[in-house]
Amino acid sequence: RAFRDILLALRQLHDAGWVMGKLDIGDVFVKGNLAGGSIRGVSFVDVSSARKTGESAAPCGPGPGFYVPDPFPGPADEKTDVLLAGWLLLSMLYPIAAQNIRLGRPLDFLGEIQTLTEGESVPSGLPREMRAEVNILLMQAAAPDPEQRISMDEMLATAEDWCRRLKR
Repeated sequence: RAFRDILLALRQLHDAGWVMGKLDIGDVFVKGNLAGGSIRGVSFVDVSSARKTGESAAPCGPGPGFYVPDPFPGPADEKTDVLLAGWLLLSMLYPIAAQNIRLGRPLDFLGEIQTLTEGESVPSGLPREMRAEVNILLMQAAAPDPEQRISMDEMLATAEDWCRRLKR
């Protein structure tokens, strides 16, 4: 549900004509109790990298956040944030990424990983039957050509479907 709520917050930003441009778990404030499963929504703590849709991409930064790859082909748009949201989902599910976040280590390697194996997804609590669906979404979000990436609406619809199915 946290991932779906992050996408909803990005959708609001996009509807207002802005692109986040940098996204990591440290930029997200979860309202409610994440451990207890009572999430009431999310908000962005740091939007300093946000810019108007169509402006040039922000330069890559040295921190643990996910920035648009440099050079980014063309002006930033919602497909920029689709890539970043895909990397964020991977970091939420991939134990090594979660450990690196806790230790403040760089997460550059996530840009080279596009799928989760069974061993990688089990610790995250991701049901086995959903792993293939998550991998498909991750590959669609990380496509090198922005035109080939899944749209934010498609990503959000998929996350909504996962929330419905996991609630059962």
